[in-house]
Amino acid sequence: MTNDFFRGAGVICLLGGGILFFLPPEDAPSEQAAQKTEAESEDNSLEEAEAKITELEERLEEERQREEERPSEDEEVDDPAVSAVLQIESGMNSSDVTAQLDRLGMIENQSSFQETLRDMERESSLQPGSYDIDSGMTNEEIIEVISSN
Repeated sequence: MTNDFFRGAGVICLLGGGILFFLPPEDAPSEQAAQKTEAESEDNSLEEAEAKITELEERLEEERQREEERPSEDEEVDDPAVSAVLQIESGMNSSDVTAQLDRLGMIENQSSFQETLRDMERESSLQPGSYDIDSGMTNEEIIEVISSN
């Protein structure tokens, strides 16, 4: 009888251990809870992405409106001409004069002004003196004013 008792107790323990082995722990989330958490996370990510898309669409629309308000390159902009006095000192070369015109804001690009000087063959024709220059003048007009020819 004691052998049968111990055998029965052993079988019961073995079965109980097997059952407990296959049951999930109580503190571990169930599969449904894990799926629910994952779904909520995906919903939050989706909401964040939609909010970001909406924000970007609004910024794009604002930029389009600003672009429409700007004058196109074909339209003339009525910028008031700025006048300045260009002082050419004796001994200044064409690079010095070009740099001074650039500092005064009278030319858009130093290299294009230098190129125009070369094309007009006026690099050595710059005359010392004070000249009234206007920002609306072309490179050719400025060169005509400051050269001897």
